[in-house]
Formats: sequence, structure tokens, C-alpha cells
Amino acid sequence: MASLSEWLPSLLACLIVVPRRRQSGVAVVRGRSLFAGAVAVLSSAVLVSGVPASAAPTPTAASLYAKMRAESAALEGLAQRSLENQQRATAVKRENSAAERAYRAALLRRERAADAANDWARTAYMTTPGPSLVDGLTGTGLTGRTAELTRADTAVRAAEHDWQATAAQARALEVDVAADHNAVAVRSANLRRFRVANSVLLARQQATAAASDMSTYRTRVAAGLVDGSAGPVAATALEAVRIALAQLGKPYVFGAEGPSTYDCSGLVQYAYGHAGIAVPRTARPQYRASRPVPPSQLLPGDLLFFATDKSNWDTIHHVGIYLGGGRMVHAPTTGDVVRIAPVWWAEYFGAGRVVSAGS
Repeated sequence: MASLSEWLPSLLACLIVVPRRRQSGVAVVRGRSLFAGAVAVLSSAVLVSGVPASAAPTPTAASLYAKMRAESAALEGLAQRSLENQQRATAVKRENSAAERAYRAALLRRERAADAANDWARTAYMTTPGPSLVDGLTGTGLTGRTAELTRADTAVRAAEHDWQATAAQARALEVDVAADHNAVAVRSANLRRFRVANSVLLARQQATAAASDMSTYRTRVAAGLVDGSAGPVAATALEAVRIALAQLGKPYVFGAEGPSTYDCSGLVQYAYGHAGIAVPRTARPQYRASRPVPPSQLLPGDLLFFATDKSNWDTIHHVGIYLGGGRMVHAPTTGDVVRIAPVWWAEYFGAGRVVSAGS
């Protein structure tokens, strides 16, 4: 059998002389599969020639759970931004419709101004004596009509610009929303398969993580950092908690707002909305709309926010409703259901109060 050093140059030469084809003026190497196949052959040759291959380490429950949490956080962040883009697209479509109406109205005003100018010129021509006709058609009357027509024409051009600009913005946002939805769908499917394939190990590690979160909670309580004396709970907040708890067991679905499926911020909006308080649709605006609360003053009904960067609110990707005792109710992620869980202290960003007692 030929040694690796004997046939490797020939293999590399084959790769070098692979013909290229052009698409839209850009040279493209034909067939990644050829390179992948060559790598596979090379790997086989290394094994055959006696060079040992390193076996991939068996993933631990902890590493699988960490991977699942990281992917869930990334997916939720993407999903929240997708919903925000969708809201912007809806708003821009409304702006575009209003801009079109304004453009049509400007056209009508210009048409009426032109008709009025024509009527004035016709009347002046028919009623002004011959020697005074030139003066009548070039005096202050004509100046006023011309100025009115100019203003009307300027208004038409401005309205048309606004209409076209919002139409272009709406089209761009539609493309973004479609791309977002596709990306969320692909990543959701991948995460669901991952959870199914590793369900036993993930369930075991989830229980371990929950125990760790509760241990962290007890440590913080002992230090006076959580659940201090924060006063009475607003009746509306307790009603929102009751409504959220009535959704236990319902599946997580991206973009869902109830009543049979939810995403994290959809559950919050549903619970508080049915308790009589309107809150924004997604987690980051919910954070901005609520009053910041330190952990030592947490009360049932407060919103808990979780982020990938604890120094940057823009990385908030998840929200839950605090129940007290270090636990929350939330819609966790793809492949899960609305459930009660310990607060995720490792990802905890901050808390916000939607309503205070007496307000």
C-alpha cells in the first residue's frame, strides 16, 4: 500500500485543478462535496496508515443542559426581535396607508386649484375689455392663482415622497420579518430535536439546576438580598398571577399570545391584560414599561427579566412572573410548557413592577 507521503501531493493537485464556473460574474469552486470527500479520504488514509484518531468525548448532562440553555436564550432573543420587527412592520404599513391617503388628498387639492385657476382665467378673458385684458391676466389675480398652484404642487411632491418612502420601508421590513420567521422556525425545529434526543439527561440536569437555583435563593434570603419587607401586593398583580397559573401545562409556541399556547412575553401580556392592565407585547419593552424593583423588594406579580449580558438590557431574552419563595411562572422555551420553576439566577437581569398596591 502506498504511503501517505506518496499520494498526498497527487490528491492536492486534483483539488487545485478543479475547474471553476461562474455565476453572475463571480467565480465559484465547483462542489464542496469534492473537498469534503477528499477530507474524508484523507482521514481514512490517516487511520489506515496507523495515525490514531481522537474519539469525541461523550457529552455530559451538564454540558448538554448548558448547550440547551444557550440555544434557548439565543432563540428567544431572536424570537423577541422578530416580534418587534413584526410590530414595526404593522406600524409602518399603517403609516403607508395614511401617507397614501394624504397623497390622494394632495392630488385632489392640486386638481381643484388648477380648475379654479382655469375658471378665473376664462372669466377674466370673457369679462375684461380688450385693452385691459393683458393687465387683467397678469395682475395680482394671476399671482395669487400661481402661488396657490405652486403650493398645491409642492404638497403633492412631498406627500408622494412620504408615500413612496414608507412603502419602501414596509417592503424592507416584510423581508426582514420573513427572514426572522424562517430563522426562528429552523432553530426551533433544531432545538426541539435536540431536546427529544437528549431528554433523559436534560431532565436530570434540569432538576439539578432547579435545586441549585433554590439553593442560591436561600443563600440570598439569608443575606437579606431577596424577599425583604416590600409592603402589600396589589390586588391586580395577584389577579395576574392567578390568571398566569391557570395556564400551566399549555405549550410554548413562538409568537403565541394565548389562550391555548404562549411564548414568554405573550403569557405576561395575557395575564396582565386579563387583569385589566395593558403591557407591551415583548420582553424588552415590558422591562422599559415597568418600574425597576431590587431583588430585596420582590413581590408576587413582579416581572423577572433574564439576559445574556447582565450589563445590557438590550440582551433581555426572557420574562417570567414572580410568585414568591424564589419561584416564578413562565413559558420557558420551544418544546416546553407553561410551568412553575425556580428563578434562573444565573441569567437574572432585573425585575420590574407593573402595578403597586393602592395605585
